[in-house]
Parts: sequence; C-alpha cells; structure tokens
Amino acid sequence: MNLDNGFHKGNEEENLSENKKNSIEEILNKEMLKEENKENLETSQQEDQEDQEDQEDQEDQEDQEENNSLLEENKKLKEKIISLQEEIKRTIADFSNYKKRLEKEFEVISFEKNKKIILEFISFKEVLNLAINHEKNKEALNNLIQLDNNYQNILNRLNIQKIEVINKDFDYHTSECITRQKIDSEKENNKVVSVLEDGYTYKQKLLKPAKVIVGYLEE
Repeated sequence: MNLDNGFHKGNEEENLSENKKNSIEEILNKEMLKEENKENLETSQQEDQEDQEDQEDQEDQEDQEENNSLLEENKKLKEKIISLQEEIKRTIADFSNYKKRLEKEFEVISFEKNKKIILEFISFKEVLNLAINHEKNKEALNNLIQLDNNYQNILNRLNIQKIEVINKDFDYHTSECITRQKIDSEKENNKVVSVLEDGYTYKQKLLKPAKVIVGYLEE
C-alpha cells in the first residue's frame, strides 16, 4: 500500500514537473513569438517608413522637375512676349515712317500741282507792279495800287510770302544773281543791291528765286 502510494506520488511529481516544463516552454514560445512579432512589426514599420520616404523623395523630385519645366516654359513665354513687343515696336515705327513718307510725297505732289497756278498768279502781280511804276495818271495809279493791295491780301491768305533780300547777304538758296555791280562801300560787298524780280515761297518752300544784282568791292 505504501509502495503504491509512493509510486503514485512519484508519478504525480513527474507529471507536475512535466506540466511545469511544458508551461515554461509555452511561455517561452509565446515570448519568442511576441518578440518575433515585435521585430516583424518594427521591420514592417521601418519598411513602410522607407517606402513612404522613397515615395516622398520621388514626389519631391517630380515636383522639382515640374517646377523646372514650368520655369523653363515661363522663361520661353517671357522671351516670346519680349520678341513680340519688339516686333510690334518695329511694325509701328515702320508704319509711322511709311505714313510720313506718304505725307511727304503727297505734299510734294500737291506743291508741284499748285506751283504752276501760283506762279501764273504771281506773274500777273509782277505785271501789275510794272504798271504801277510806269503809270502817270493819278486816278489810274490809285486803282492799280488798290488792285495790288487786294492781290497781296490773297497771297497772304494763301501763305505765299515775298522773299526779302534787298541789302542782305546774297544767298543762292533763295536768290539768283543776274549780274554784279561794283560798289565803293565795304558794307555792301556781296550784298543784294537791287531786285529785278521778287522771289516767293509757298508754305516755307521756294516757289521762285529772286533775281538780283549783287554788289562787289573791287580790290
């Protein structure tokens, strides 16, 4: 009876020891599993973080490339705008020059067209001046003078001006020297001493040069 009790007691102790061992192993396995899961989790988190960083780097790189592309496109647009502005300026300048050239050509055409008529009008006035200088009858002379005044008013309204050259230095731009006259005064040297025919301008352009006699001082 005691032997059986001792045997049973020994079995119980062995079973208890085995249970404890199994329990410890189970605990160790759980701990190892927990540790492994923890490492896997940390590894997974690290990998996720690396993936996120890689993605962020890629996105930053893509953003930088896009920004560079936009900057380059913006630069090209600015250059194109500047080029267009310069082209517009040149076009405006060319048009302005073309307009001025046309106006000048029309002005020349208009001047040449009117010149013949104006010269005929002036030639009649010159005849009128000769008649005044030779008329002896007082009443007829007054009529001629009145007519000459009316002609002069018309000339003024048309902006036709007589060129004043008497006692002035001879200027070949406005006068034509018909002959030279010897003079004694140095002050009259190379000056207009007499006017044979008056000269005229129309809108400050020469219509007809004055025909004059120029004084010269003999050395």
